[in-house]
Amino acid sequence: MNPIREQIRSTIRVEPREGGFRALFDVGAGLSVLPDHFPNRPILPGICMIQAVLLAGAQRQGIADLRMHAMKNAKWLQPIGPGQQVVIDADMTLSGDGVFHIKAKLSAEGKRCAEFSLLARAIAVEEGAQA
Repeated sequence: MNPIREQIRSTIRVEPREGGFRALFDVGAGLSVLPDHFPNRPILPGICMIQAVLLAGAQRQGIADLRMHAMKNAKWLQPIGPGQQVVIDADMTLSGDGVFHIKAKLSAEGKRCAEFSLLARAIAVEEGAQA
């Protein structure tokens, strides 16, 4: 697993619920991607938000990892900065073909920040070793 994904994974706490999960993700000032995105006003990149959803979903399912198969819809509504705690509320279902359907809403400080609807697949640990 790449270092940024490992940093994100280390700060996620997942609370399973019927049909999905709620997760808390602390965006620490030490997250290695922040200094470059953007130098004078760091914000969490959208791809890191998506990775947080995928990592939380994998934890919820008790599997090694999930990879995005397709993005159905994405809305970025407000930036997330260092020091904020992100709340992820997600519905998650598994279809007969092994695809997870995830609809997630991310908020910080009571404000909606992003919404995603995506499809993901479980990957084997060997495949994830290079991720």
